Amino acid sequence: MKQKKANVFKERNHLALHPLLHKGGVNHNEKVDVARQRERRALRQSLNHTDWLGQHPHGAES
Repeated sequence: MKQKKANVFKERNHLALHPLLHKGGVNHNEKVDVARQRERRALRQSLNHTDWLGQHPHGAES
């Protein structure tokens, strides 16, 4: 009795997994990421310190 040949899985596209073909590729620069993080942090801090209601700090009246 003949045995059925085992199903062979199709090989993945090896080019799709290549790191240089991912977003950014060769031109990706970590300095850009660091600068973006600094900018976002500064923005978050400025938003945290914003007086959204226009009230004086600690309820002080003038």
